[in-house]
Amino acid sequence: MSFDLHRFDRALFKSIFVFSFWIFLNQITDLVNNQVPNFLLGMLASSSTVAVFSVAMQVRTVFVSMSLAMSNVFVPLINRIVASSDDSDRLTKLMTRVGRYQMILFCFVFGGFVIIGRYFIHLWAGDQNADAYWLALMMILPVGVDLVQNTGIEIQRARNRQKTRSAILVTTATLDVVISIVLIPRLGYWATAIGYVVGMVLGYGILMNLYYHFSMKLDMRYFWAKQVSTLVLTVILTSVFVVLTHFSPVSSLSSFIVWGALYSVAFTVSAWYAVLSVDERNSIKNKLHLLRR
Repeated sequence: MSFDLHRFDRALFKSIFVFSFWIFLNQITDLVNNQVPNFLLGMLASSSTVAVFSVAMQVRTVFVSMSLAMSNVFVPLINRIVASSDDSDRLTKLMTRVGRYQMILFCFVFGGFVIIGRYFIHLWAGDQNADAYWLALMMILPVGVDLVQNTGIEIQRARNRQKTRSAILVTTATLDVVISIVLIPRLGYWATAIGYVVGMVLGYGILMNLYYHFSMKLDMRYFWAKQVSTLVLTVILTSVFVVLTHFSPVSSLSSFIVWGALYSVAFTVSAWYAVLSVDERNSIKNKLHLLRR
């Protein structure tokens, strides 16, 4: 790498500035989605509503962190594909492959939270924050669409096509703020959850998928077709455990551990044989073999 300290490349500076500006705008929008609801609740409602909503947001943040940890590993590969061939079919298959693992992880943790999350909130935050369980469920479910597709964000950045995503996020964040301001006096923290859900469904669920499919040329029909088996398994398994815990509630630390362990074993075994393909199982076996070495 050579350095030129005497000539200022205006064209390069402009391209870097524009690229950085849209990423910066993404980060600002994330701050709005994460911090402004608390500010509005404190201003328009009460401190107790802020506390309940903050607990739900912390639970949501756990899901976001898990997904990002997986997709960030593939950033170098995505940039290499875009730089060498920019093959949309290859990028679609990579996004789908990573998305399947992200979906399995997301559904596993989300289903577990549905089953034993209420008692977890009781242990962690106390009964005064019990509504945080329902708030978290409301906000986590729609954000799952973005969490299993965040490899697409890196594809956009590699192609320098993040402008549309930034515009969509700014629009949905503004809608979230407007809904919250209008409804908070009547609904309290439920208003901020409603605004968040509307923004996520419209922005990430609908508009971003349309953008990926038609503008980025990533086959989203193929992507979602590969996720159906995980979604069906999660609905069936979670429903069964919800019914079982209705007759034997999660009301003590021992039952919390037992039901959590039973669900974990049932989901792992079911996903291994009913969701993962032979190639995916062999790939996981090889990675586990390398870790043991």
